[in-house]
Amino acid sequence: MQDNSSVHNSGLVQDLARQWGLPLISWAAWSPDLNPIENLWSIMEGWMEDNYNIEALNEDGQNEAIVAAKDAMPADLLKSLSLSARDRLQLCIEKEGWPLDY
Repeated sequence: MQDNSSVHNSGLVQDLARQWGLPLISWAAWSPDLNPIENLWSIMEGWMEDNYNIEALNEDGQNEAIVAAKDAMPADLLKSLSLSARDRLQLCIEKEGWPLDY
């Protein structure tokens, strides 16, 4: 995936893609993050902001908040994020890497 990231545009990646016969797909640099875990982190962060004074937490408090946020996430949310990955990938392909409406 070519999104202007130096890691993705490195000569090694380019060489491996050619060697393995993989197509290089150009994406907008601001393309959506399609990894469900990133969506989960965002939801957990919102939960922590609603339930903790994040700026006042020390390291132990931050760890406690993260564990509490994880425990507060409903199983159906995790299932929904996981199952939505295919649809979001397809939509991203259709929109040629531009931001998605979700």
